[in-house]
Amino acid sequence: MKRIIVAFLLGSASRVLLASALVHPSGPVKAKRSTEPLLAGAEIDPAVKAMLAKSCQKCHSENTDWPFYSYIAPMSRLVEGDVSQARTQMNLSRWSDYSPNGPRQSDAA
Repeated sequence: MKRIIVAFLLGSASRVLLASALVHPSGPVKAKRSTEPLLAGAEIDPAVKAMLAKSCQKCHSENTDWPFYSYIAPMSRLVEGDVSQARTQMNLSRWSDYSPNGPRQSDAA
């Protein structure tokens, strides 16, 4: 009887883990990729651009190199949530969407 209970609990835990790996509250964060180069259209010193590419593009662009643990729940939710929030604050892949006063508003509004 004890083996049946342990087997049931392990089976249930594995189903929950599998379900949590398939559903992410941040949406398809990893699916977003940009074809534009980093900071497209920006007039910026090459040294500063290199520093931003090295230090900031992992979270603040759509050219993220995802670490292996970002594919394993529950860490995937934490990493994807952080990257999604970082891109909301500043996205270096969509630099042309910004004006000196902040992000440009959509013309459709």
